[in-house]
Amino acid sequence: MDPLELLGKSFASVEFDLDHKGIANVFEENETGEENQQCVEATDGSWELLLEPTGVIKTIFLYADKGCTLPSGLAAGMTPQQVQGLLGKPSRSGSESVQPILGPKGSWNRYHYPSHVLHIEYTCGRPLLQKVTFMLPKNAPHAV
Repeated sequence: MDPLELLGKSFASVEFDLDHKGIANVFEENETGEENQQCVEATDGSWELLLEPTGVIKTIFLYADKGCTLPSGLAAGMTPQQVQGLLGKPSRSGSESVQPILGPKGSWNRYHYPSHVLHIEYTCGRPLLQKVTFMLPKNAPHAV
């Protein structure tokens, strides 16, 4: 799966090319007033898609720690230094932290491109790449 070929496309146009569990509704309290979303998950749990109400793929989560093959030369277990050696200096970064409800959260790097935003999350403790997120620029959180 090439995330950049899927991002911004209608899920209906690609759903038969992907091995997934079907569309699930995600009902949660949204602090920012967002509408409830629809989610599509790989049968093996290695990736997830978030859909806009129109069915357009707005966010793609790739779980390196669950065996997802990553694009752009990225690989599970890469250090932040290795990622920066490959992609350059990130547009934004965050340190490891403890979230009140979620608990420990690893450090992260974010890269802003005209067509998408790439967000890379690392494990806690010894930071190693564990999750990669591709988002449409309009869907990327601006405060994080």
